Amino acid sequence: MENRNGSYLNDSISPNESIDDEHLLIQHYCQSLNQGSPLSQPRSPAQILISMESEEKGELERVLNDLESDNRKLQAEYDKLKKAHDHKGLSPLPSPPEMLPASPQSPRDAELIAEAKLLRQHKGRLEARMQILEDHNKQLESQLHRLRQLLEQTDSKVNGTALSSPSTSSQRSDTSLPLMRVAGSQTTETMGETGTPLSTIPAMSPVDQTGCYSVMAYFVRLWSG
Repeated sequence: MENRNGSYLNDSISPNESIDDEHLLIQHYCQSLNQGSPLSQPRSPAQILISMESEEKGELERVLNDLESDNRKLQAEYDKLKKAHDHKGLSPLPSPPEMLPASPQSPRDAELIAEAKLLRQHKGRLEARMQILEDHNKQLESQLHRLRQLLEQTDSKVNGTALSSPSTSSQRSDTSLPLMRVAGSQTTETMGETGTPLSTIPAMSPVDQTGCYSVMAYFVRLWSG
């Protein structure tokens, strides 16, 4: 570290003296800024960052020193109370971590503690809400899976019935057509042998047509036999 005259400090300097020297450097920097001379002002962002880091470092060191002094005071008070308590022969006191936290030493500490509590509560609410949403999504996925299965089952049943009905009707028509063709050809041949013209045969009613069809089927069986 460099002092105000530009020379380097020796390793034998104590921490308190180094802190004081940093404070002097910060004070000198502030004075140079207040004077407003263009030569003393920082000319690059690096110099500005270095100056800000030195200021933040000094503030942090002051805060740490205050906390360490408070810790020493609390530890001395605890040791004093513990000795008095042991001298009276009472039950032993709990260890310092199990004791209640001390009241905040400054309003800033109180604000930080309150803000931390609010953040923890908000985090807990967000985690609970995320868990509820995850459970709801799982339920929706299971319901969608069931609906898909039901739709696939109904589609397969409809397709099966649609395919089976045309096949049965076509089989019935295919089996009846050859029989009618054979019977018709045989009747024309027999009528031609007898010499009876087809135009002289009277038209038949539907009942006669069914009877004729049965007679034709009988002749077909005899002819094939």
